[in-house]
Amino acid sequence: MNLQTWFNKGNSRRFHRVNLPVQCFITPKEPIYQRQIFALGIDYYPVSTQHRIKKQKIELENRLAHLPSENKKIVQQVFSAIEHYFEIFLDAVIDASQGKDPRQQSIHWHSLVKTTQGIQEIEGLSTNSPKTYQYLKQITKKFSTFVAILVNSIERSNINHFSAPQPLPKLDFKIDQLCETLNQPQYHRVALAQSIIHLNHLMDLYIEVFTNFYNDHFLKDYPKLWPMRDVNVSIGGIALKSPKSFELFSRVSVHLYFENQDIVLNFDGSVVKVDKERDSERIAINFELPESSLQDELQQLIYQHEVEETLAIKLPF
Repeated sequence: MNLQTWFNKGNSRRFHRVNLPVQCFITPKEPIYQRQIFALGIDYYPVSTQHRIKKQKIELENRLAHLPSENKKIVQQVFSAIEHYFEIFLDAVIDASQGKDPRQQSIHWHSLVKTTQGIQEIEGLSTNSPKTYQYLKQITKKFSTFVAILVNSIERSNINHFSAPQPLPKLDFKIDQLCETLNQPQYHRVALAQSIIHLNHLMDLYIEVFTNFYNDHFLKDYPKLWPMRDVNVSIGGIALKSPKSFELFSRVSVHLYFENQDIVLNFDGSVVKVDKERDSERIAINFELPESSLQDELQQLIYQHEVEETLAIKLPF
């Protein structure tokens, strides 16, 4: 029986498995060797993310098509220009994740760097469409914040190190507050309001790709900040949904943090299955020759979780 079949056999597997929430961090055992800039070799733009972005673009195009005829063409052109900068940003993140220095694409890189000061194409709306201008101004402020972080990281990185010196800021951007207002029922039939909401959502998808990329370089030493995920766990391996993907049969390091016990368990593993689901990747990892003490500790944590779940069940009497 091969390892992929092993992960598809339900509860008849060799080790008892259980779903539990756990903070985890997974990274390749070795970085990319042939590189211009330090990179881990993780796929941050898998098929599932491509699908989500494509779907959001279609939603945005549909909303823009229903704009009032007044200034419709120029507004559509400005939206298109902003989307173009989103794509340049994405290309730079993908290049960096693959060990390519984005600065080698000099024209695109210089265009991206300019957006740290704002996006010039929106300025033409300031007089004829001031409300649209104000919304787009807030979108560009949010976008510029993350572009500036990427630019700073790339400029401080080299072949042996990717610079991610501090956590990404958790800011309350004004555009997010405005979109909450625009999402109220009275605006559902207002094409401009819906276009702004969908453009902001599209931007968030691009920022999510960058966030996953950046955090993999920053978070390793900060287990309390690792994302909480629903993970299918046994002493033989794990399976989970992920916004990023790993190469099949690649070797990885798996770090599991259990907050209540304040402990980190570290395993070597290999990727034995990658399912390309519609909205995420499902990754299965088999632990490679784990120490028996680690397996015992993980087994105790699994049992403890099951006991806690059982005690939490409310009986009908």
